[in-house]
Amino acid sequence: MGYLRGLVAVLILAGTGAEAPGDEPLPRNVRIVVTGANEHTGSRQGVEASAGGRVGDVQVGVGRYPPPSGVVVRGDASRSRSSAETRQELLVMSGGRAEISVAEEVPYQEWFATWGQGHGLWQPGIAWKQVGARLLVEPTVVGEGTLRVRLTPAFSYWLDQRSLTTEVSQLTTEVMVREGQEIDLGGVDTPDRQFLDKFLVGFNQSHETARLRITLRASIE
Repeated sequence: MGYLRGLVAVLILAGTGAEAPGDEPLPRNVRIVVTGANEHTGSRQGVEASAGGRVGDVQVGVGRYPPPSGVVVRGDASRSRSSAETRQELLVMSGGRAEISVAEEVPYQEWFATWGQGHGLWQPGIAWKQVGARLLVEPTVVGEGTLRVRLTPAFSYWLDQRSLTTEVSQLTTEVMVREGQEIDLGGVDTPDRQFLDKFLVGFNQSHETARLRITLRASIE
């Protein structure tokens, strides 16, 4: 299992989209552009030894930079940052629901299991596997050029050979946005900042932990 091999967006529509009876206007659609970027910062430390001397009339050395004589030990440290970006578009009916896959595998499974037990989501001793993180997005047009976006974190996992999904409704948040306004989902108000900070972390293709930044922009059609 990897992390963000493509920020997968799964569309779930509420209703059939059939014409409304009478003079009721048809439900409006909302186009959501989701941009994701995962960043990993790594560090490296190295130690290298070089030696040099003479054997008779011949100068010999070992290492990349051997001294004229004796032994020299060098050390270095470096930091690197890698980043990968993805972009997806979703089309969902106003009042419907779209689902964004945040991470195919979460690094903090035990922490989330303990957190969920304390909040009544799971029984103690849960033995879940292949735990992924999802974000449920429900946009609703509330006025001309104005939307209410409802955000709910969720987990998908296997338990006793069953594939299950659990929504964390305790942490559902709502934001009011103007059409075309970009919002950083990691910066929205939340009752539990520690949960959100761990929720937006996954594994990259090298199986290193990476922090995810997701931005969302909605337009009304």
